[in-house]
Amino acid sequence: MGVDRNTIAKGIKELKTESDTTFNQQRIRRRGGERKTRESEIPDLNERFLEVLKNHTAAAPMSEKIKWTNLTQQQIVEGLKAQETIVSTTVVKKLLKKHEYVKRQAQKKQTTGVTKSRNEQFENRV
Repeated sequence: MGVDRNTIAKGIKELKTESDTTFNQQRIRRRGGERKTRESEIPDLNERFLEVLKNHTAAAPMSEKIKWTNLTQQQIVEGLKAQETIVSTTVVKKLLKKHEYVKRQAQKKQTTGVTKSRNEQFENRV
């Protein structure tokens, strides 16, 4: 495998001498060192996002909480880009969830029945 026997022995010795609690408490990196979110980098991102969706939002008449947009995530990204705000579709997805937008589901309608004259409207040519 290309690993020195002494290195393996040293690792086994460390595992045996360290208790579980001290072993798990040691950190390689300090806390807070991760990448900053786009929301923290762009303070008015929420307002810009809602501005893009302002004219493209619909809601369920029976529930004020259920709302959706007819824009795709990519179209929202392009709208934000027009406002000089560069974000990815992943950020847009998080913003949609944060502001409680849901996916609009296609509704299937059942036929109301079969009539004898149903085909006449397609065959009647003037």
